[in-house]
Amino acid sequence: MKYTREQKCRLLEEHDSLHGFFDILCADAEAPAAYWLEGDQECSFSFGQMKEKALRCGGQIEQLGCGKTGEWIGLALETSRDWPVIFWGLVAAGRKPLLLDPMLDDEKLLYLLRQANADALVCAKHRAGIPLPQFQPSALLNSHAPLANGDWSDDLAFCTSGTTDTAKIYVYRGRAVCLQAKTIIHEQADEKITKESRGPLRTLCFLPLNHIFGFMTNMIWTWMLGYPQVFLRDRAPETILRTCRTLKVQFATVVPLLVNNVCSTLQKRMAKES
Repeated sequence: MKYTREQKCRLLEEHDSLHGFFDILCADAEAPAAYWLEGDQECSFSFGQMKEKALRCGGQIEQLGCGKTGEWIGLALETSRDWPVIFWGLVAAGRKPLLLDPMLDDEKLLYLLRQANADALVCAKHRAGIPLPQFQPSALLNSHAPLANGDWSDDLAFCTSGTTDTAKIYVYRGRAVCLQAKTIIHEQADEKITKESRGPLRTLCFLPLNHIFGFMTNMIWTWMLGYPQVFLRDRAPETILRTCRTLKVQFATVVPLLVNNVCSTLQKRMAKES
């Protein structure tokens, strides 16, 4: 089922939970949700396929005993097409995701995990300095049995960077996420850049999804508008340029540093020309 912006705004207010948000997000099952490159080959999955992947991931989380229902579990992964699948898998399995920066060292990660009283960690490779059960994405995504009766959680937590003070954890309920999405979509309804008549714009998913900026712009706002996310293999300048050209990226939310670096590179190249 395909909803208009107005219908989505109404539904987000009526079904103001993470479970409700996910159902609205994936309602148009055939619409493309994600694109990425494998070699020179364009690959993708739809919102319906993402929902299926997330529920299978939730089933695997239950089967492996990855964390406990109603408890916090750390999620420390780089932005990739698997990140949203694992996030929604955790939520569907009743786990409360604590979104962590994968670049933090073990000491800082452990501090945040202990502050939240988390009982497990999802990370790309084993962390020797963290005495908690750890699970890699390959283990969580290797399932053929979907979650039977999910007891969905309705909490998620973001962490501050701690660059100016001790890092802090902020908890948000599903209602806050839904109302934030509703407000952004409503305010953007008449904007030329994101006008619905332009159709779903391929959006570069560049920002860290563990950060509230990346999470709200890519996971919540543009995805709820039906904009498919384009995922990068890595963040090398050549990869970004090649991916954007090949997959025809039309929209991106980025930090000024990326724009400044692109500008600096262009200026250096132009200075060498006649």
